[in-house]
Amino acid sequence: LRGRGGKIKELEDELAQFRTRCEKLQQELLTKNDSIAVLTAENKALKSAAAAPAPPPSTSSALQHLNRQLDEQLHKALLLEQDLAAARQREAVSAQRLSSLESLLAEQRAEHARLMGEEQAGCAKLRAELEAVRAEAKVAVQRAELAERVAQRRVEAEQEILKVAQSQLEEVRSQGSNLK
Repeated sequence: LRGRGGKIKELEDELAQFRTRCEKLQQELLTKNDSIAVLTAENKALKSAAAAPAPPPSTSSALQHLNRQLDEQLHKALLLEQDLAAARQREAVSAQRLSSLESLLAEQRAEHARLMGEEQAGCAKLRAELEAVRAEAKVAVQRAELAERVAQRRVEAEQEILKVAQSQLEEVRSQGSNLK
């Protein structure tokens, strides 16, 4: 996901660069169109002046110079329009790629959330099983301790009975030896 997030960031940066370039090209196009409008107005003025009888030779050369400038500006404006169209196309492709990656990222996030939910459910089940085993072990330990205490008391009681029996046996022996 991080790799795709980085790719999305790259595409967003690229898209921002294309938009900036489009804006710059649009500004240049507006400037060139203004220049063309000025040159066109000058050209019309010169043509109307040329239509007047017998222009001096310098006016004709100025008109040709103005026409060349106008053609150059028109050519530059056409190139700018082509650059602008190409930039818009690249922007559309980048936007489409960005949309695809965002969609893929959303799918990945949904899958990640699903897997995390399954993992958490599994962990909760294991915790419950662990607690049940711990409770069983605790009960088993308590039973073992109780059985050990009962056995210890039984041993102590048997030892006490044995002591009493030995003391009685000793007493009987001593009485038997006294009788002899």
